[in-house]
Amino acid sequence: MSLARASKERAWWQGYDIDATYRTLIGLESAATAISDYQPFAFPGLIQTPDYARAVLLGMGEKKTVQEIDEQVKLRMARQQVVDRPDPPYLSFIIDEAATRRLIGGREVQLRQLDAALAIAERSHVTLQVIDYEAGAHPALPGNFGIVEVEDSAASGIVFVEGHQGDFYLEGSTDLKRYRRIFDQLRSIALSPNKSLEFLAAVRDQIRTPERH
Repeated sequence: MSLARASKERAWWQGYDIDATYRTLIGLESAATAISDYQPFAFPGLIQTPDYARAVLLGMGEKKTVQEIDEQVKLRMARQQVVDRPDPPYLSFIIDEAATRRLIGGREVQLRQLDAALAIAERSHVTLQVIDYEAGAHPALPGNFGIVEVEDSAASGIVFVEGHQGDFYLEGSTDLKRYRRIFDQLRSIALSPNKSLEFLAAVRDQIRTPERH
């Protein structure tokens, strides 16, 4: 929370109607030196296309107006400036194979999302890895999480966990070490960055030209 307040001069998100937890996450991202994000079922918000983000938000089943959805999509796209800023944090994304194949928004939306992910992963400060189905069970099966590293933070890092019961942060050194260890394990289990890009390209081609039975 202190980091979010300290970055008030950069707080472009102040004009959005969002809850304190989400506001804090965006503040942390703006001050981050590195972000590690594991997502099992969808592409991470920081690399989602507008159509894909809209489909994700609509699919969550929350009762929101078209205007509210539009505002959330706009905010998600604005968050992505962290990827393109002059001094971007190092971004490490790990996704499950399910995220690559689930046709969120339909075939064309998923194809554009795969193209966008492949393009973003070519950047020098971005690493994208895929855990394919053959990897079997792994330490992050319970769900998604992210780690935001901030050098000026007393804790040096904050874990962000999302869930149906609400989103929350973990700042304790024990929790931070545990989630860093889990993320390192996921890195070793996942396909290499180069193999992951080849995998994404292959899935894209399969979706584009599905087999006919």
